[in-house]
Amino acid sequence: MKNRFANFINLTKLTTIFKNVADIQTSDMLNLPIPKDETKIISSERTDFVASLMDNFAECAMGIRRS
Repeated sequence: MKNRFANFINLTKLTTIFKNVADIQTSDMLNLPIPKDETKIISSERTDFVASLMDNFAECAMGIRRS
């Protein structure tokens, strides 16, 4: 038989114990380089396949909203 916690009685004490034994490092403490984000928007012509696919998605969304 396996035993497991149903709930924690003193979560504050558990958190304190965890902080004492865990080596917690935040990104500010490590001074890691952050990559620059470059966003490119690429547009293309709408094909019949994509149009039918999008119509199908719209129908599914409307069915979800109705239920």
